[in-house]
Amino acid sequence: MVFSSTAFLFLFLPLTILGYYNPFLKSRNFRNRFLLFMSIVFYALGEPVFVFLMLLSIFVGWLAARKLEAAVDVKKRKRILVLAVFFHVGLLFIFKYLTFTMQQLGLLLHKDFSMISLALPIGISFFTFQALGYTMDVYRGTIPAEKNFFRYALFVSFFPQLVAGPIERSKNLLQQLDTPKSFDFDRAREGFVLMLVLSCLMLRKERMSPRSRLAGIMLMLSVTPAVRMSRRSVASTGSPRSCTL
Repeated sequence: MVFSSTAFLFLFLPLTILGYYNPFLKSRNFRNRFLLFMSIVFYALGEPVFVFLMLLSIFVGWLAARKLEAAVDVKKRKRILVLAVFFHVGLLFIFKYLTFTMQQLGLLLHKDFSMISLALPIGISFFTFQALGYTMDVYRGTIPAEKNFFRYALFVSFFPQLVAGPIERSKNLLQQLDTPKSFDFDRAREGFVLMLVLSCLMLRKERMSPRSRLAGIMLMLSVTPAVRMSRRSVASTGSPRSCTL
């Protein structure tokens, strides 16, 4: 599933927002677990098989960090770190580079290794390096190991950055997951305008001329500063500032 698809814009995203901000279950624990569930669904819709690979990577990363924090002996901590890095990097190499490596080796040795051809899981680089960065932060003592498995799983699989990045530092995103959230109407309106413009571009792209597409993109880029300027004006003066989009 891509962010510009109709399924994401008109089904997945509205359901996620409604479920997260529902008026009945407002606890941070529920909201984080709901986001985790939706993130797994988001990935499974694109990778119904490799979603289990991502879950395995999440579990190993969480367990390795817990073991790192509990270990006192320096050599033992280094062994745990090496094993964790070997697992994550090995996973990345197998699914992303093994096929290419065997093809080049076959050309060099004049042998056929075409039977070794593995599909590339979507977003494997992002969730692998996200987990690696977290493991290194725990090893260095930058952050404590996350005891809550579900919160760590959400940190790795959070759908807005799962397939397109960026790779987020653990101390930033994990802290945000612990911060209570309230619905912001102005920010929601800004996002809705952007989604509306993007949806119109997507639905009409086959019938639009290149010039019209460029005009639509320029409109989308101009909407955000204009809406933010209006919001700052309301916050500072109490009355909206007139602006031309």
